[in-house]
Amino acid sequence: MIEILLGIFSVYPLSFSSLMLVNIVFYFAVLFRKGRFVGGFSFFLGLLFAFWVLLSGIVSTISLGLNFGVRELIQLFFSVQYLFLAYYVELDYAKVFKSMILTGMTFSVCIILGFITTGTYLHGLEFMTNLRMWGEGLFPGWPNGFGAMLSFSLWLALRKRYASAVICNISSLLITVAAVLTSSRSTIVGIVIVWAYYFVKMDWLESLPKIVASSVKVLILAFCLAVVVDLFFANADSSLIGRVTQINDREEIGDVSFELIADHPIAGYGGQTLEQLSLNSGFAGGLYGLRAQHTHNMVFEILIRHGIVGFVLLALFLISLVAKRRKHPDDYAMLACLLILGLTQDYVRNFCYLFCIYLIIHYEMNSYGSYSARED
Repeated sequence: MIEILLGIFSVYPLSFSSLMLVNIVFYFAVLFRKGRFVGGFSFFLGLLFAFWVLLSGIVSTISLGLNFGVRELIQLFFSVQYLFLAYYVELDYAKVFKSMILTGMTFSVCIILGFITTGTYLHGLEFMTNLRMWGEGLFPGWPNGFGAMLSFSLWLALRKRYASAVICNISSLLITVAAVLTSSRSTIVGIVIVWAYYFVKMDWLESLPKIVASSVKVLILAFCLAVVVDLFFANADSSLIGRVTQINDREEIGDVSFELIADHPIAGYGGQTLEQLSLNSGFAGGLYGLRAQHTHNMVFEILIRHGIVGFVLLALFLISLVAKRRKHPDDYAMLACLLILGLTQDYVRNFCYLFCIYLIIHYEMNSYGSYSARED
């Protein structure tokens, strides 16, 4: 049953204050499973990243005169945990995937019921809330913590390999509806990307003349791109749609992030967040009066926390893990989706995001053969 519990916890972003409890649950689960570090060079790069995070974190904090306490130490360890991507755990991955489909469906029902019962909808049949953060306090991590897990669960359901077709179809519908109801820009973008990919690769297109099939695919991609562009670049107003589509907040965060990165590009700021740095009037965040908790961009977040060196080491580590493993095109598509989502939200300490990447890297051992056969 531990695989089922693991799958459920990976879908649900259970948290207490700033601590993601799902990380702890996963590591305790690992204690009861066989596992080993794989990919010698990948593991070496992971160790270099972990060493850099801890060393530069402490040195940067001291040299910049920043506070260093329990919170800062936990933040460094949350970055170091990416090393775990090189650790293969022997799980029944098919069972984990099935549990994620079922949990994604159940969780989506909870979101829909919450939407209906909390009275946040506008009126009649108008399918939109009158408050963007209507689920705050009701669902942990609401709403921006759901992009990765709902997109990943939808991807699994659309593959129709791990549960019955009926369950997958129902799950796909419910997850899509729930994603819209979160009113989270990153979540909606993830859902659009996953649906676009599966529409483009549908079997019925292959039966059409090549030029027709290509035209249909271009139209589908153009439509999805238009939806995403409109979502982020429409003129904002006082309505919910206006609040969802506004980007001036991200522009301000981006300006602050660029200034911070330019000031200390090599080692960053000791693992500290934008919120912590903004509270110090000597940093760029204070100049803009910004009090954002994070950059809403994983690239910016890594650069601010651990500098260019930390970002390069982490990027090389991830590339080395993916490059040496035989993948299905669907895997690369979902990985690309997750990376795009990483540009819309900060997932440095979000274990749901980390776990999705972990599964894409490692699950194929059960489907395509042993590690030893493919790594020799």
